Amino acid sequence: MANLVLQFSGTRPPGMLRKALRQQSAVYLISLSLVVLAFALRALVAPTLGNQALYLFLVPPVLVAGVLGGWKPALFATAASLVLHLFLAGPPAKRTWNPFSPAFPKP
Repeated sequence: MANLVLQFSGTRPPGMLRKALRQQSAVYLISLSLVVLAFALRALVAPTLGNQALYLFLVPPVLVAGVLGGWKPALFATAASLVLHLFLAGPPAKRTWNPFSPAFPKP
């Protein structure tokens, strides 16, 4: 039994590394597909919700990615959600940082 541990203590066999990379890429692919699915569901439900609970649909993909792969896929799902939201909805900074915008808070 000790000989088996000593044999694998050096470098990993190429098959194990390839299998680990495939599993890791599958987790990232699943997290990205969950984010896209959440945006599709949010687009379907958006007319009834209006401006309420827009980000609520983005929480489950991040949680599932965190459970499946840890903090790195969860951070990837968070970044993908942010990029998709800014790409599809536009940055809110353009609406709130412009002092001539109607959404700008008046003192």
